[in-house]
Amino acid sequence: MADHYVKTIAAALAEMHPELSSQAFIDRWAGQELTLKDRVTTFTWNWQSFFEALAWQGLEETGEFDKKIGNDSIKKEIYGYYNTTASGEISVSKCN
Repeated sequence: MADHYVKTIAAALAEMHPELSSQAFIDRWAGQELTLKDRVTTFTWNWQSFFEALAWQGLEETGEFDKKIGNDSIKKEIYGYYNTTASGEISVSKCN
């Protein structure tokens, strides 16, 4: 059930993304190589992963979230990074 929810919400976010995000935000993050707090682990910004992280926000208090993200420190940090970044975009988004 959770996988279906995440897939559906992420697809909707991907479709709406060009209308909701500033071009500066899109350009800033596309393909960026980022380093986690351990200063060793890196990941490349991925729009699909970004949309999935936003979708998982609706399931944070579930066992499925813990199983897929919450119990894995690296996945949890990447999830947090995507969500923190999205929160920063809210203040400059196209929504008025």
